[in-house]
Amino acid sequence: MSSAPPRALSHARRGTSADGRALHDVDEAGDLADRLACRAMEIEKLAQAAYAAYGEVTDGKNYRGEPMPAWEDLGTVIQSAWKQAARTVAHEVSPATF
Repeated sequence: MSSAPPRALSHARRGTSADGRALHDVDEAGDLADRLACRAMEIEKLAQAAYAAYGEVTDGKNYRGEPMPAWEDLGTVIQSAWKQAARTVAHEVSPATF
């Protein structure tokens, strides 16, 4: 039986991850991923709120005067357009955050 520590543990003792990056870089990358995921959720909520507000003003009609579909039924392209609009407005309001 070998007394050598497991690979991940030996790297941790040296201050590196298994792929050779410094542990603080790995932690920072994880924190960044968490922040980006949180921002993506915030943008999604903003986009949905903007879509709902549009519907309130237009009495639930789209630009052709037809009933607006539910957010879930919009499809990826239209949802992405609303998200980009929300992201752009959020950046204009608070550029350091979005």
